[in-house]
Amino acid sequence: MQRLNGLTFRQLRALEAVAETGSITRAADILNLTPPAVHTQLKTLEENFNCLMFDRRNSEGFQLTSEGDALLRAQRQSYQALAMAVREIDALRNGLAGLLYWVWLVQGNILRRNWWLKSNALIPISR
Repeated sequence: MQRLNGLTFRQLRALEAVAETGSITRAADILNLTPPAVHTQLKTLEENFNCLMFDRRNSEGFQLTSEGDALLRAQRQSYQALAMAVREIDALRNGLAGLLYWVWLVQGNILRRNWWLKSNALIPISR
C-alpha cells in the first residue's frame, strides 16, 4: 500500500503523456508543464515503484517497460471507472438517475398525490 499512497494523478498523467509521445518535451507541451517538471514526476514514480517505467535507450524515444505498461493499463482502467462515477454523480444530481419510489396516499377512496425519492428527500409530483 505504501506505493499506492505515494502515487499521484500528476505522475500518472506524465506517464501517459510520455508513453503517447515518446518524449518528455512533447509530453510537457501537452500537459502545459516544463520538461523538468515532467521528468520529476517520472523520477518520483520510478522511485516509488523502485523500477524503470521507460526504456530510454531507444533512438525512437521513450518506450514503456513491462512495468510501465502494467501501470499505464491500470491508470487507463481507473480513469474509465472514475469518468463513469462522475457521469453517475452528475445524473444523480440532475435527477436523471436514482431509485424511484411511488407512494400512494389515499384519504377515503381518493388518490391524493404521487411522490418520488430524489437525493433522500421526498418531492411531490403534481399532475
